Amino acid sequence: KPAYAAFTAFSADATPPMAKINFGPLQGGTTSDPTPTFKFYSSEAGSTLRCRFDAKPLAPCSSPFTSTMALASGPHVFSVEATDAAGNVSALATRSFTVGP
Repeated sequence: KPAYAAFTAFSADATPPMAKINFGPLQGGTTSDPTPTFKFYSSEAGSTLRCRFDAKPLAPCSSPFTSTMALASGPHVFSVEATDAAGNVSALATRSFTVGP
């Protein structure tokens, strides 16, 4: 019974991926670059990524990601999330930093 064997072998992926930021201004750090670059990844290959600065809406992105508009001096937060092929969404990975002299 091939259909039964396929059915019993099926397992749904209910585990969300993990999004990780591995390059950019340090957590709590200060940068003089108003267009900082961040690198990030998902723990699951093939995931789609969305990112944002501050409270803007999440938008599709890829790593590395550089702000297209200069950020104002002061505190900022970069966030990224990953969605795997099964539709599971990661928690936001965030990096708080300050743009300043």
